Amino acid sequence: MKILVLSPNRISKRNWGHQLFKNEIGRQHDTTYYGKNFKGFNPNFTVQDILSEYCKTRPDIIITYCTSDRTFVGLDKVEDIVKVHFILDYIGRMVKRQNIRIRKNKYDIVFAFSQLAIDKFRSREIIDKKMSKVLPFSVDTNVYKNMNLEKNNDVMAVFTTNPAYYPNRKAIHELVKSMNARSVTSSINKNEMIRTINRSKIILTSNNYFKTLSLRYTETLACGGFLLADRPDDLDLVGLKDGVHLVLYDGLVDLKEKILYYLQDRNSDKRKLIAKTGMDFVRENHSCEIRVKQMTDFITHVTGIK
Repeated sequence: MKILVLSPNRISKRNWGHQLFKNEIGRQHDTTYYGKNFKGFNPNFTVQDILSEYCKTRPDIIITYCTSDRTFVGLDKVEDIVKVHFILDYIGRMVKRQNIRIRKNKYDIVFAFSQLAIDKFRSREIIDKKMSKVLPFSVDTNVYKNMNLEKNNDVMAVFTTNPAYYPNRKAIHELVKSMNARSVTSSINKNEMIRTINRSKIILTSNNYFKTLSLRYTETLACGGFLLADRPDDLDLVGLKDGVHLVLYDGLVDLKEKILYYLQDRNSDKRKLIAKTGMDFVRENHSCEIRVKQMTDFITHVTGIK
């Protein structure tokens, strides 16, 4: 496929998981990237300008993968190229923007990372059931991997704590800081994030108000990290099982008990086994390579384009 991806380049950002997925599209297809931080970006270009002045050949597919409308001007007038949109989040003001964008640009295919987003947009008849699909978060297994580092940190709880989106994360930080355990809770860069996952015995996460999966699940497990999480509603969607690939907790009291339990030397083998099983499962089923192939198969199935 010849693909034009309209999206900013976020490889330098701390949360670069989406960019790693987009990079995999380029490894599997003849892909042109256009957006902020890519060479040749012109904020005044319309989609027609991009097609005529930036693309060497006319693409079969246009993928929009961002939250800004700046690079979408004129997309609604494109009728001879299959248009694909990724819904990145289903939170706050982004919902209204997505509604407007999807209706205006008349996308042929829509993907989302959560079942919630797909169901909500389908129920409002904004997207067609046969032309939309959930593609859960994946991970670049060449970047996120087991580095075989010494586990010299007990608990890692590094995440955004914005209470507008995450109801329990501040309380989790307070809990971890009150415990007699070696812990990391402060913000760190993306490379140090991978190293910290690798050198931590336990990694914590807590879901947003909508209880949907985040990138932290696949990123942690791909590194062989032992993950403690509150249950997301779409856990079964990706095949992860409590006590097999990760361990779920129910509230702060349960979380504290499970931290203490899995930090005990006598339970270290259980912790290591779950971490190893989770790592193998994610690397075999949820790599960016696999997810892009699933995206490609769906596009080919509904459009015939190869």
